[in-house]
Amino acid sequence: MEVRLDEQTMQAIWRAAVAVEEAARSLTLPHVVMKPRISIDGDQWCAIYGDDLASGVAGFGETPYKACEDFDREWENRRLEPIPKKTCHGCEAEFRHEKPDVHFCGECNRKALKARPDAKIPEGLFEGYLKRGLKP
Repeated sequence: MEVRLDEQTMQAIWRAAVAVEEAARSLTLPHVVMKPRISIDGDQWCAIYGDDLASGVAGFGETPYKACEDFDREWENRRLEPIPKKTCHGCEAEFRHEKPDVHFCGECNRKALKARPDAKIPEGLFEGYLKRGLKP
């Protein structure tokens, strides 16, 4: 059985398909997925994700919608500053760490703790391990 559709029906089907695609695409926008806080900042609306402007991503606009549009642009264009490389004081391997007072790579820290199982872990040294419930 062959079904023939007239031009008007074909256009209606096409418009419905385009509308469904646009609706699906809107669900993946950064401001929909990340749900930034929306507030008034001075004379503009602000959509911010994070604790503050320095460490987070923010968008501004005359309306909440425009702030969200700006947030989406900022989300797509925001680049993190690279974490500087350091040289391990134990094995001289290069590693990356944000904290300036960390001088040993993870492998040297693990070796030191295995050699001295009774040693106390310095506060903050294995924060990531402890938060996840892992043992170094």
